[in-house]
Order: sequence, then structure tokens, then C-alpha cells
Amino acid sequence: MEAGGNEVTAALQGAYAGLLRAVELERRRPDDAIDAVAVVSDLHELRTIMSAAGQLMRSFDLARYGELAKWGPDGEPDNPDNLTPRQFVEAADVDVSAAFEHLQCAAESLTAARRRMAVVS
Repeated sequence: MEAGGNEVTAALQGAYAGLLRAVELERRRPDDAIDAVAVVSDLHELRTIMSAAGQLMRSFDLARYGELAKWGPDGEPDNPDNLTPRQFVEAADVDVSAAFEHLQCAAESLTAARRRMAVVS
């Protein structure tokens, strides 16, 4: 893997570790320490993270790897449809696009929740 790939992986692992820390902090937060303003702020930050994740999904642009695609070190997989490596990459790109769409819907729901909580702040 080239240096850029290692840097992306390291950055994603750091983000994951940060999210796990946030989960633990939220789980241990006493009920009387929760207020609507803090929840609005936390929802906003989570929405921001989801937006960044969506941008990352879009930046993968797996279709650009289609020309370079070849079977991995284990050879051709079970392939009853006789797909080419490029077609496998194109299918993976469709999957990433679907994941992006789901993430966008979830982010919109978070925005709605944040707006509702802001009303009761």
C-alpha cells in the first residue's frame, strides 16, 4: 500500500477511536448532567462528522479503479455471472453510492432532531 493509503487508514482509525471515546463519555454522562443545549451541540457535531464521512465516500470514486482492476492474489472468485474485475469494481461503486444515500438520510434526520431539541433549549 502506498504512503497516501496508509495516511488515510491512520486518519480513519483515529476518527473511529474518537467516536468510540464519545460513545463512552455519553454512556457515562449522568442524567442530571444532560441539557438540551449540550445535546444540540453534540447532534451538530455528529452531523458534521457524518457530512465528512459522506465526502469521503464520494472521494473514493471507485469507478476510477475500473481500468486497473484485476483479480486478487487468490485468483478469480466464484463468479457465476462471469463478471470482469471492472464489473466487480463498478458494483462496489454502486454499493458505496447506496451507503452514501443512507448516510445522507440519517444526517437529515439528525438535523431534524437537532432543530427540535433547539426549540426546547
